Amino acid sequence: MTARATVSAVGGDGLVDLTIDAASRCEGCTGVCLWRRLPVKTHARLPSSTPLRVGTEVLVALPQRYVLLSALLLHGLPWVALLAGAAAGAYVAGHDLGAVAGAVLAVTFSIIMTPGLRRRLEKAAMERFSLRPIA
Repeated sequence: MTARATVSAVGGDGLVDLTIDAASRCEGCTGVCLWRRLPVKTHARLPSSTPLRVGTEVLVALPQRYVLLSALLLHGLPWVALLAGAAAGAYVAGHDLGAVAGAVLAVTFSIIMTPGLRRRLEKAAMERFSLRPIA
């Protein structure tokens, strides 16, 4: 996953402030989608191991692994919790009400656990961003 950005400020602590360009829209699309509602530019502060100057255009890249892990956390964990909770509830109680109760408890537990897991994933992802100057 990559995005083009411009360095807007350089800090002495190895962090750079970036102005990230808006994502390009699909060509030929007549539907209304989320891209039209996003702000034109976004700002971020990221660590940089490469010395950069204000005004330098860079390519911000995040390894695909973290995109996949984020999708699994957002979509996979609730589905697994729903199915596993329903199966466990049906096994323990032996009827449909037990399956519903197990599914609700498991999904509730996954909702409670998600913010902590998300913070850990974001922290790990912040260390893996790469900034490459665009020639």
